[in-house]
Amino acid sequence: MLTLRNNTNSVSRVGYIVTLDPRDQGAFIYATPNSTKAIGVVTEAVDYRKPCKIATIGETAYIFVAMNLAKDDIIRLGKSNDRVSLGTCIKAKLGDAPYLKIGSALSSGSGLILCNIELSYISGITDSIGLGAIADGTYTVGLGILSNGVIVVKNGIIISLTEAT
Repeated sequence: MLTLRNNTNSVSRVGYIVTLDPRDQGAFIYATPNSTKAIGVVTEAVDYRKPCKIATIGETAYIFVAMNLAKDDIIRLGKSNDRVSLGTCIKAKLGDAPYLKIGSALSSGSGLILCNIELSYISGITDSIGLGAIADGTYTVGLGILSNGVIVVKNGIIISLTEAT
């Protein structure tokens, strides 16, 4: 757990995702949409400029999620077109990549959801949300403007990815 000063100009909000303040490396601000620089999540409400505990990778904390989700759903940081507040999260869906993965939900609901914090960037090629619902088999997928790829799925896991010929 990190301890940093609250530089949000108000009382810190439990469950909000934060980054280091670029003007003060000993302080935090809320993560902006599409940010890839998150360092953790606020764990306590403290006044502006006061020290605050920030949970980070490998820890369990409450994350503020602005929509309903189920246990084990992937939680991601909001993006510009999501229309959510700074530092808030939503459920990741197939096709959302690229995004900043915050972690996996340990319970169902909305609002403050207990989560294992992972903080990892998911690019379009490694977007694997929902593969458990895809039947085992071989699929052709887009790998960008110039090529397609062939993936083989077994038990909801991509076991191979090759460029289509």
